[in-house]
Formats: sequence, structure tokens, C-alpha cells
Amino acid sequence: MTPCTDQVIGDILSSWRYDISGISPEMRTDFEQHFVECQHCRSRQRLHRTVDVTLIGLATLSTLAFLLAQQQDAQHRQRRDEDSESADVHGEVRKAEAFRESADAHWQKIGHRE
Repeated sequence: MTPCTDQVIGDILSSWRYDISGISPEMRTDFEQHFVECQHCRSRQRLHRTVDVTLIGLATLSTLAFLLAQQQDAQHRQRRDEDSESADVHGEVRKAEAFRESADAHWQKIGHRE
């Protein structure tokens, strides 16, 4: 790789990670001209931008994976709760049926005694 054509400007750019978007337009023209002239700083800027975009992409994918896992967990809990409620209802229905059968049996015994 070729060395920087202006080490002072190159050091300044290096400390900013080769990002000049936050500086005033008057100062930016000098740095933009340096990028035109200096292959070293241009390639470093491209590398840093690639790393930044890659990290943004990974963070986005991680967020999407987290949200998907949360949604699936919520659906699983909802199904489990619905199954539990259904089992509770069926259990109550069975108790009511057993009570009815017991009551019918008692009524039949009472009816046979009369």
C-alpha cells in the first residue's frame, strides 16, 4: 500500500476514522481534495465505511432475530395459556357432569324408595 501523501492530514483523518461528514463545508474541501490525491487515505476510508455498514447490518439482523424470537415466545405462551384454560374448562365440565350423574343416581334411589 502506498503511504499517505500528506501525513498531517492523514493523521487527522485517521483520528476521525476517515469520516468528514461532521465538519464544516469550508474545512471539508481540503480533506476531499486529499482523498482525491491520496490512494492510502481513500482506501482506508473505504475500509472504515465497509466496517461501519457491516456493523449496521449485523445490528439490524440481530434486532430482527430478537424480535422474531420474542414474537414466537409470545405465541407459544398464548397457546400454552389457551390450552391451560381449555383444560380448566374441560375439568369443570367433567366435574359438573359427575355431579349431575351423582345427583341423578341419588334421585333414582330416592325415587325407588317412594
